[in-house]
Amino acid sequence: GTAYAEMALAAARLWHGGEIVEIEQLEIRSPLILSNSETKVVRFSIDSPDGSFTIKSRDHLADVAWTLHAVGRIPREPGAFPLQKVPLILPARSPDFTGADHERLTKAVGLDYGPAFRAIDTVWVEGGSAYAKLRVPEVVEPELERIHLHPALLDCTFQLIIQLLKDDYIALAGTVYVPSSIDGLLYRCGRATPCMARATLHKCGRHS
Repeated sequence: GTAYAEMALAAARLWHGGEIVEIEQLEIRSPLILSNSETKVVRFSIDSPDGSFTIKSRDHLADVAWTLHAVGRIPREPGAFPLQKVPLILPARSPDFTGADHERLTKAVGLDYGPAFRAIDTVWVEGGSAYAKLRVPEVVEPELERIHLHPALLDCTFQLIIQLLKDDYIALAGTVYVPSSIDGLLYRCGRATPCMARATLHKCGRHS
């Protein structure tokens, strides 16, 4: 899902440029599974009138129907809500968890992330939010210059939901909550690399 978001940001920048780009209503329909044994062709299509887009794939050189993976929309003009101008402040106390603690928790609930998706350095849980200090994994560093918002860093922000729902994850063994949609993502283009993140749980339903 985070790779779809990066594809949409890159397409939005190419489509209408500007310092600030936005995607909305990104909905994941099916996973894109990659392997070393086959090559996939991925197609990103934009409907010019309203900015609706689709992400599809099929096996290379195969004469088969395209598989739909995600849909969404790129607004012509970024939304009116402003980007946060005040830096995110981490809690002024010792962290509750280390990156190693977080990795053990993710494995305990059945999620075994590769080295690129281990960017969480320290975590604080406070007031219904999980805060994290991020560190760029060594395998990710060479890719930062050519990617707007690296999927691994965005994914690690989503991983913070595990800290907020860890009791539910452990109690409901085998049930894993993962993001299936992004209502809105507003991005300011530039060379800065995210170094902090905050996830806040506003509401939670039994099946969502």
